[in-house]
Amino acid sequence: MAVAGRGQFVDMGDEPEDGPRQRDGESGEPIRSGPRPLLVDCGDDDSENEFLAKQIRSLVDSETVDLGDIGVFVLINRAVSSTVRRLRNSDIPATRLTTYDGVPTPEVKVGNYKRSKGLEFKVVFLPRVKAGYVPREQTARQSDEEYAEQRELELSEFYVAMTRARDQLIVSFGEDPSELLVASIDEFETVTPEDL
Repeated sequence: MAVAGRGQFVDMGDEPEDGPRQRDGESGEPIRSGPRPLLVDCGDDDSENEFLAKQIRSLVDSETVDLGDIGVFVLINRAVSSTVRRLRNSDIPATRLTTYDGVPTPEVKVGNYKRSKGLEFKVVFLPRVKAGYVPREQTARQSDEEYAEQRELELSEFYVAMTRARDQLIVSFGEDPSELLVASIDEFETVTPEDL
């Protein structure tokens, strides 16, 4: 909620969710427990690509998760294709969520934020959460009203993707972080790839 904002968000078709629902009414403590989400400053896009493949291999080698327990979600479909291609080029089996039928397979699942709705993975990676990309910048042809609607939708989709992680959420950026991350930096454990 700290990243997505303090307002209400509709989980894309579900009932609105807001901050208090995520916390115990008595103590104000989060209902779920676990490690803080990781925010990984990779320095540049190429290093972020290397980090993603290396971290997936490390998780699988540790035998804490299988490839099929990992979801990688990005904002737009074009990024889904390039992410699948990069993972496969790094010898990591990956499949698009558009072809995933819910039957467990030994492949990393890759999709856009919207398609992640209703799914759950032990580990979720959200790469490319950088300035001008999440949320996307306003174009010259968009009115302020159109952009506000687009931004609200993208924030809702981002919220959905973040909440797909059961055990660990790893958010990364290669260049400047998204304004969403800057505004909520204290909610993350901030690291570099070398720290992991």
